[in-house]
Amino acid sequence: MLFHNLPRFSVDLDFNLAKNVDTQSVHNKIRKILCKHGDIRDEALKHFGLLLVLNYEKGNRNLKVEISNRVYPDEYELRDYLGISMKVMKLEHMFTHKMMAILDRSLLTHRDIFDCWFCMKGRTHLIQAILDIRLKCSFGEYIDKCISKVSTISETRILDGMGELLDPEIKRWVKADLIEEFVSLAEMYKAMPMIK
Repeated sequence: MLFHNLPRFSVDLDFNLAKNVDTQSVHNKIRKILCKHGDIRDEALKHFGLLLVLNYEKGNRNLKVEISNRVYPDEYELRDYLGISMKVMKLEHMFTHKMMAILDRSLLTHRDIFDCWFCMKGRTHLIQAILDIRLKCSFGEYIDKCISKVSTISETRILDGMGELLDPEIKRWVKADLIEEFVSLAEMYKAMPMIK
């Protein structure tokens, strides 16, 4: 959201561990930082990384902090925010993972559909090296499955999980047009794959 001008609010902080870093020490440090800002509601040391959920203010959503230890050929770039330099995943890499998440997750999250629409609208490339690792079928078959799954969502349910993250004008557009535009752009990506 901050570095790629995504037009929606985000309530999660997602990080990737650098290679050769001790997961337990990272967990301890992150936990210590988060405890200064609220109560830890949930936490887990999972096979693929760390998860901590912070309740930082009564009446507000919890903040989910997820730190992945999965190894992919991701690339990062330095970006500045308020004078602080941070390594941020390149948009093409982030988009490729978002596209894979549409079918990878046990439950389809509508935020992923919105984010993929945003990237496809901007003609963002997918990264072949990540697709080679994550795809379990041909790219065309994968896109067909995505279209099929997304097409089953009713316009009354499309805002589930992200309605409060959008301003009213974008909300109206999402209800009326997101699914149709996602399908149209996905068909374009299938016909003319933008992969590098």
